[in-house]
Amino acid sequence: MKHPPIFESPPAFSDELVAACQRNNDPMPIVFEWFKYIGILTIQIASIHPSSPAIRSIPPIFASVMRGLTSRCARLALAITNLCHEDKHGESVAILARCISESAIKLAWLCHNQSDTKFRQFIADGLKKDLAFRDVLQKNIDARNGVTLHVESGMLKSIQNCLDASGLQVDGIPAISRMPDLLTICRDIGLSEDFYTAIQRVGSHAIHGTWTDLVLHHLVPIDGCLMPRDHHVRPRAAQLVGIGSILLYGLSKYIELIVADGLLRSELLEFLHDVNDEINVSFDLTNGGNYEPIARSL
Repeated sequence: MKHPPIFESPPAFSDELVAACQRNNDPMPIVFEWFKYIGILTIQIASIHPSSPAIRSIPPIFASVMRGLTSRCARLALAITNLCHEDKHGESVAILARCISESAIKLAWLCHNQSDTKFRQFIADGLKKDLAFRDVLQKNIDARNGVTLHVESGMLKSIQNCLDASGLQVDGIPAISRMPDLLTICRDIGLSEDFYTAIQRVGSHAIHGTWTDLVLHHLVPIDGCLMPRDHHVRPRAAQLVGIGSILLYGLSKYIELIVADGLLRSELLEFLHDVNDEINVSFDLTNGGNYEPIARSL
């Protein structure tokens, strides 16, 4: 597979490894390397400098939001590879995977029919929570006749730093409308409710610690009693394939928006599409060919 020179070379696999994965019906050795590669691509794309002549001129704060979401996905993907390399910690991988999917979907939404309103909503949604917490801190400080604890000073400074970096007028933040919920966001960018159910609703088990999450990841039957399970919960290859596809989808929408050079944009998008095909085909080849991921439509 030909790769653009700005990217690292994709992984290659020996016939022996492929045969072993097929024989063991275990695609993880190959899927892991592809997911790690997608994480590397994400780091490289997040690091594209706005001064590059191939990049569109985008308001700096909006570009920072998109770059920040891409960087977040890259860091979480790196965390997943670190957890997966020992073939355990599947319960933690599930949490991180859900976080990546939400960030990648929001990135795609911000890039789709880009508007100032979307970015202002995204920024304000976080700051509204900070302003509410600032009011709590200030109330406690006032109750002590103005005495501010050291920990409060640090919190107030952090909140102010986020406000200053946002470029928004503080007094106007409460009036900014809320972002749509994630289901609406998915619909806005052409993703089905089936996709939302499979990726977000089911993925939320790990975030919220539902009964399903406890049974799948944290409890094991011993002598007729459900007891705590150890940390040897194997990550699922299908999960890495799915989240890798969603991440590539978000990256593709980002590239579509920021790259001004038409030939370069087409080359990068074609390559990301090829990487998505490769990780899915590799999974099919080593898993009996019975995989039809809901994320493949991306």
